[in-house]
Formats: sequence, C-alpha cells, structure tokens
Amino acid sequence: MGQTQSHHHVARPDYPYGSAPLLPQWGGCWARGLSLLIIACAGYSTVVHGADWSIDRIALLIILPALLGITLAFAPDPPSFVSRLAKRLTTAGCAVGTMKSRVSRARSELQNMLDRGDVPAWTRDLYNRDLEHLEKAA
Repeated sequence: MGQTQSHHHVARPDYPYGSAPLLPQWGGCWARGLSLLIIACAGYSTVVHGADWSIDRIALLIILPALLGITLAFAPDPPSFVSRLAKRLTTAGCAVGTMKSRVSRARSELQNMLDRGDVPAWTRDLYNRDLEHLEKAA
C-alpha cells in the first residue's frame, strides 16, 4: 500500500541536431551565396528608398528582414533534405521581402498613370480592350 511509483523517463537524444554545440557555418557556400543575395537586395532597396523613407521604415522593412535572413543563412543546416530546403527558401524569402514593396508601389503607379491617361495611346487602347473583355466575361 505505501508503495511509491517512480516515473523514469527515457532520455532521448536532442532533436534534430544532437547534443553537440551549434556553430555557425561561416564557410558554407549556400550560406555565403544567400547572404550575398540578401545584402544585394537590401542595398538596392536602401539606395532606392533611402531618401524617401524614414530611418524607422528602412529599419523595419529592409534592415531587420535582411539581418534575419543572414542569421538564418549561417545557422546550422538541419539534417533532413526537406528541412534544409525550407531553411534556404525562407532565407531567400527574406531577400525578396526587402524588395516586395517596390512591386506594389510600381503596380500602384502604373494604375495611376492609366487612370490619368498618362500613357501612350496604344497602351490605353490595350488597357480598354482588356477591361471590355473582362466586363463581358463577368
């Protein structure tokens, strides 16, 4: 009756890296390549928007995503192929993320030009033709 039960948990190996210390992979070709891509995208974005944006906006939309991407690029690779692929795609996404607002802004500017009629006549004609086609399809 006065018996005590002891719960022994089986120690499992640390997942997924094992118990070795995690060290950055400074010499990895993928890490260096992705870091250069991130630096190039962030540099381009900073040059394009440096004069127009506040330092807070540059930090939030360009510098911080770039730093996250570089940190992730040099982090140790996971052991499985799928995890390594996900890590690299996420890192590349950080580079693209520093440039994403430029596409949205360009799309808005193009729409403004079309609305103002500030484009060559052949472009307006094609735009109107496409709008007519969409209205018929709807």
